[in-house]
Amino acid sequence: MELFESDEAGFDLVYFGPSAVKREFIPSVFENSLKDTSLRAFNFGTAGVYYAEQDFLVRHAMSDESFSDVSYVLSFGQDPKKIMDAHFHKLRIKYALDWSSYVSCVEYFYWKRDFQQVYRYTIMFLENQLFIGEIFEMFQWHFNDYGVPDDLHDKAGYVPYEWSVANNQKSRNQQDKFLDMLDGDEYMPGHRKKTRTKNGIKKPSRYDEVLVRDLIELDRLAKKKGMRYLAVYEPNMNDFISLDSLRVLYFGDGKDYQEYFEVENRWDHKHLNEKGAIFHTQRLASLFEGEVFGSEKNRANQHKGGQKKKKKKKKKKGKNKKKKAKDQKSKKDGVKSKKKDNGRKKGSKSNKRSKKKSKKKSRKKE
Repeated sequence: MELFESDEAGFDLVYFGPSAVKREFIPSVFENSLKDTSLRAFNFGTAGVYYAEQDFLVRHAMSDESFSDVSYVLSFGQDPKKIMDAHFHKLRIKYALDWSSYVSCVEYFYWKRDFQQVYRYTIMFLENQLFIGEIFEMFQWHFNDYGVPDDLHDKAGYVPYEWSVANNQKSRNQQDKFLDMLDGDEYMPGHRKKTRTKNGIKKPSRYDEVLVRDLIELDRLAKKKGMRYLAVYEPNMNDFISLDSLRVLYFGDGKDYQEYFEVENRWDHKHLNEKGAIFHTQRLASLFEGEVFGSEKNRANQHKGGQKKKKKKKKKKGKNKKKKAKDQKSKKDGVKSKKKDNGRKKGSKSNKRSKKKSKKKSRKKE
């Protein structure tokens, strides 16, 4: 947060999420990949962020004065995670459990019929309200791997695994285990790269509807603050793209995004390496520009088209009015000319009659 606030130029776009954002979203690549606009982006990815924490951070960022110049808020698409034994009664999730995030998580697990998680989220929420937790753990939270190293301040929040290993913040065991596990095989077989449902996008379940409702609410909050909110879904992760009330950035089905699954682009089974992060960020920039500025262009074109149609209608109306006026004039002229002709005819008839009468009179006199 200090790094974000210390930048005098400010940022137009922020992206919240877990380590998948911290390790895979490169702001400088994103900015350079935009073709039709120029934006400054910041990576707010934090290792180990769960759904409740992310929801908490995004909602509070939208109402925080420090984000008043931000126009676009992105967040990583994920589901509420189970509170495991190692994290139960710990600060990791507890601080984020305000009433809103608590209700969402409890409702989600209730519809999944996972009552153990309903219980655990309830206990964590109550502990948060009563401030039951280790003060020492709060200090640890701010001084471990969750911050941005001084050497990487120019990367606007992006921290590659390669840097962490080189600076002894992370061991390479994570990657070595991943490669040993594959032993020359591909990371994900072709049949698993397809959509999660055989018949395409499914109708949201009761627990999915909880997530949809939260996304719509975040969209509403963003609009209220003059921002645009978009959830970002990784390959094969999104079931909601067909909903009319919801717009998201979806990386696409795995079968259409093979590079994401190539071993040479991955650090481990959950994260991309720096090479993979580059093309992943480029793809995100393309999706973002297409969704945001493409729709704005379409609206502008529709507006222009509407204006042209209005002008054409006005011209048509003007022509029709002129035509009508001409027709009415010609009708009037026709009526006048008929009257004149009738008058001439009547005059000629009366002249003939008077002539006949005068002839008769002259005959009588003779």
